[in-house]
Amino acid sequence: MRNEECSRPLGRYVGRAVVSAALAMGLVGVPFTAFAEESANSPTPPQIDFVGGEDVFDWAAGAPSARTLSGSTLPAQFDLRNNDVYGNVVTPVKFQNPWGSCWSFGVASASEASIISEAKQKDIDLSEEFKDISERHLAWFTYTPLVEDDDSGQGGEGIVSLKEGANGRLDSGGWMVYGTSLFSSGIGPVPESAAPYKNDEELIDSVTDPVTGEEYNYQYSKDGTWAVDEELRFQQMVEFEQSVQLPSPGEYNAAGDYAGAERANDAIKQQLYEGRGVAIAFYADQSKPNEITEMGFMNPGNNVDGSWAHYTYDDVGISHAVTIVGWDDNYSKENFGNPDPETGEVDPSKQPPDDGAWIVKNSWGSGAEFPNGYPGGWGTDENGDGNGEGYFYLSYWDKTITKPESFDFAVESTQSEDDHYFVHQYDYMPAQNVSSNSSSLPMRMANIFSADDAETVRKLTLRDDAPQHAGDLRRVPARRGCDPAHRGREAGHGGADVRMGRLPCGGVDRRTGVHPECGRALLGSGDAAVPR
Repeated sequence: MRNEECSRPLGRYVGRAVVSAALAMGLVGVPFTAFAEESANSPTPPQIDFVGGEDVFDWAAGAPSARTLSGSTLPAQFDLRNNDVYGNVVTPVKFQNPWGSCWSFGVASASEASIISEAKQKDIDLSEEFKDISERHLAWFTYTPLVEDDDSGQGGEGIVSLKEGANGRLDSGGWMVYGTSLFSSGIGPVPESAAPYKNDEELIDSVTDPVTGEEYNYQYSKDGTWAVDEELRFQQMVEFEQSVQLPSPGEYNAAGDYAGAERANDAIKQQLYEGRGVAIAFYADQSKPNEITEMGFMNPGNNVDGSWAHYTYDDVGISHAVTIVGWDDNYSKENFGNPDPETGEVDPSKQPPDDGAWIVKNSWGSGAEFPNGYPGGWGTDENGDGNGEGYFYLSYWDKTITKPESFDFAVESTQSEDDHYFVHQYDYMPAQNVSSNSSSLPMRMANIFSADDAETVRKLTLRDDAPQHAGDLRRVPARRGCDPAHRGREAGHGGADVRMGRLPCGGVDRRTGVHPECGRALLGSGDAAVPR
């Protein structure tokens, strides 16, 4: 089944109307998707608040893979805001109030850094609209099922928020994997200008400064219209290519396995070093900006560095999502923990076992102007002007860092004149979690898609729930144009193989659907893609 939306009503940069019909789960949890573009009439191919759940992206003792640089190879410090490789690829800090939509800000911020760094590497000149992703669009459509009369026949499918009120879905929390799920379905990202983070009426909540007595604009009000036009659901300004779901260092730390945590940290560092921000979840010491709890996980600058330093020393749940943009191996463990108000001493049990910290971008505003800042701001005051810039340091050894995920995009698609493509997949429902089974025997599964017209398979997408799985795909049957010597083994059928290779991480990986001998595969009525 597929659902064609209108093509690029927002202008050239908003990509593709997307079509659905793949994410079927196999025994090992490896759904895949076929991406196709319409061919001419000829059937001949022209020369493809968080929701709980077990962390299944745990890595084996030997992980990360050999592809990952070792800690001794990576630099001691690296910052996506200032480095010799990419320059500054981090977008300005935003303010997520009035909604509990931190996860969408984490996903958007990580994605923006990835898009900007890749554009620099490929010497692609991006306009500003590609550097600012709409968090409202992402949060809204995660909890907005398809309309009942959707022509795919899958109307009503999707996650339903249990929060009260028309805008409650924006306050429903989420995981970073929601970004992967939506983007791989062709739902976003769209530019901030398409669905800005404010109510349509631009109603504003103001507060009074307790010191000066002056009133200032603080946040856009929960009142008013926050709904996003259904016409924007399947718009996409840049084509999604890959997500990398990394091991959770907090689980190793909580178990006292610091060697395992170091391997997990190296995996995160490699993504950063390749120009991608990494979105994570953790337990935040604050339920809202500037409200430090009695637990004292956050030191708001009461240390030698004057930097905001967070270390969760207890085994607690998670409450917030942020974006890692860099690291500092030499950041002192002495910066963590709050001094006793009477003795000035810090309890050693509330400090991490070693030095080292992530440089983290938050979504609780800064000292910038409204709507993304307020007087005093939040976080470390890095330039000494009395305003927090929205960043803090998070110890490598925090016991709650979980669900690290990065995102990669085909940035060259921003230059394309194509106004749509089709995504054939089995359902629209965003994945909330994944599970896996193992077997000593080879396992296969099949997705069967029917095309209304002749289409060229441009890309195939494989989703895996764990690292080091291999996924090879076969399209059955092959259309004419292939050398018979390369046909598949199934009796009476030809085959067009796409070797996905061994995926080093869990996540989604999209590959060009080209067989080395047969050229581009063609999707026809009743064709199946079969993992080998």
